[in-house]
Amino acid sequence: MFVIYNRGNVWPNAPGEAKGGDTGQETYKKEKPKESFRVDSPEAYTVAFRNGGGDYQNTHSDAKVDAVLRCKADYDAVGEKTPAPRYQWIWDVSYRVPTPGSEVLHVLVDGMNGDFITKTTAQPGS
Repeated sequence: MFVIYNRGNVWPNAPGEAKGGDTGQETYKKEKPKESFRVDSPEAYTVAFRNGGGDYQNTHSDAKVDAVLRCKADYDAVGEKTPAPRYQWIWDVSYRVPTPGSEVLHVLVDGMNGDFITKTTAQPGS
């Protein structure tokens, strides 16, 4: 599993306008949660596995799993809408087959208490 922690970074490699400069840093610092996350990637993976990820891996044996820890500031810094705005920290655990155009399963997990938030299936780039 590949894990990305966005604590202190503002996704400077995001597509489109560069967000890692002064503007991005200001946005991130202003919106960063005061309290650090409590649930680390192994627990987030376990919750995601129980809530759809396991079924996905059973039907897609070559699936790749990634986990990204994000807060509202991370989404704001790159101009994206927070998928679950009431949460301070969100683990986005994604499952995908390494084939161009294959669907991606996203399982969101609360980074503060490890609760399952939601799961969605999306096409790459959407």
